[in-house]
Amino acid sequence: MEVINENVNNNINHVNVHVNMAHPDKETERSKSFYERIGKTGKTIGLILAITTGTFTCWQIFKSSTKHKIAGAWKLKFIVQSSSYKPYIGESHTQRVSFCQNDCEITGEGEKWEYNGKLLPFDSHRILKYKGNIDDDCLKATYELFGLLRKSDGNIEVTLSDDGRSMEGKFTGTAGDSKGTVTGERID
Repeated sequence: MEVINENVNNNINHVNVHVNMAHPDKETERSKSFYERIGKTGKTIGLILAITTGTFTCWQIFKSSTKHKIAGAWKLKFIVQSSSYKPYIGESHTQRVSFCQNDCEITGEGEKWEYNGKLLPFDSHRILKYKGNIDDDCLKATYELFGLLRKSDGNIEVTLSDDGRSMEGKFTGTAGDSKGTVTGERID
């Protein structure tokens, strides 16, 4: 029995050696193509990562370099065209606002400066705050005007000029449910 087991083991070993010796190129070819495939896959993954990273970086640069920069001092003129309080119709007031900009987001602080073309006495200046966004050449913002007796809110939607020195559009406000035009010019 022991002799038969030894012969069987010898035959199996001989067969294994014979199979490996009979096709040594195929075994090397298989392992070589496996490593080549890993190399090609690695190169493909690397290329995809590079393209993705480059695209993301370009998008971030593009997004942060909005075409219109409005940071600085502005003079905004509001003319009331309609209102539930009839005496407001046709009146104008001017604001001086200092805008700050972070990418496409803007904030601003200022004060009511003139009323119907006349400078307001200092104690009649009212504080203003703006918050909004720029999308291409359009600025949309909300504002709060802190009046002597109450606070009023409003919205502006203006188109910015190509040179970034002026703006024009429309406004709505809660004081007398006013609506009208707004124009602005940079003063710095």
